[in-house]
Amino acid sequence: MERGKITEPISEAEPSPVDISGQVADIFNSDSKYASIKVNEFLHSKEISKLPAITLTLDYKTLGHAKWVKAFLEYPYPRTQKRSAAIRATESQRDEAANIFASNVTWIPVEE
Repeated sequence: MERGKITEPISEAEPSPVDISGQVADIFNSDSKYASIKVNEFLHSKEISKLPAITLTLDYKTLGHAKWVKAFLEYPYPRTQKRSAAIRATESQRDEAANIFASNVTWIPVEE
């Protein structure tokens, strides 16, 4: 190597994210008052926490669910896990949760 020459680091390909939408939706749709706790337990499970990247797409249910999705992105466990999320919502729902969609949560428009 030449002295003073900067070399490009060897980069690994980004891992393809594993879609956990179905499992999370099933837990939220169980109508349990502890659904958020159960989803967090699922996310902290060995099976999920060992994955390098996960993705999630949910239907808009309530503002509380939308806030949960934002927190899902902001506080990954483990910290090195890459996460992406999207919410299918109407324009009025998007307006109701404007700060959620202003973050990294992707809006997927649906008809009113």
